[in-house]
Amino acid sequence: MASPESISESSDEPDLVADHIADDAFYTFQEYEMFYATTEKVTEWRQSLNRFNYSISSAIVVGIAAIANWSLTTPRYATVGVASLVFIPLLGIQFCSAWKKQIGDYKQLNNAKFKVLAHMAPRLAYSSDYDKDITPPCPFDREWKELEAERATTTVKGLNIKALSASQQEYNLPRGFQAIYALTLGSAIFALIVNWGNFTNPLVVK
Repeated sequence: MASPESISESSDEPDLVADHIADDAFYTFQEYEMFYATTEKVTEWRQSLNRFNYSISSAIVVGIAAIANWSLTTPRYATVGVASLVFIPLLGIQFCSAWKKQIGDYKQLNNAKFKVLAHMAPRLAYSSDYDKDITPPCPFDREWKELEAERATTTVKGLNIKALSASQQEYNLPRGFQAIYALTLGSAIFALIVNWGNFTNPLVVK
């Protein structure tokens, strides 16, 4: 019923959202189903965002490689090339920081949604003559307890929410691109320092 991505956003943190809902309220299964569908949408949006940001970051890396090659083959424009190799990686690092923040925001949004679902689950009325004395199955709660028992969960750093251990891997893409940008930035600054005299002296064009 629930995808691994969706389940990974659940949490056993205090239910702050549900505090505003009456404890004796009952909900139809259609309401529950409709709200659950929004958690799937949030996961789809996050995956789509990751694909878009990956494409942008890949394009930036290709651009950096092209500029580096152009600087090496056209010495008269080396200053412009090195300056670009300082400025562009700085932008790339900031872009990846925003990317990681977006991932965290979507995870927190789904976490809040699963808190609401956890509140609704034991209060579901499957039909108009539903017997309220029947104990609902609450599958998500049971599923999460099984995962915790198998030590398949972890606390997401900086978000204070629990998720599947594999959920942390989602941050590796922006971190990897940040490492590439940082390496490029360090190399450009090193080249600028070592060759400062060549960059500041006027070039003699033969």
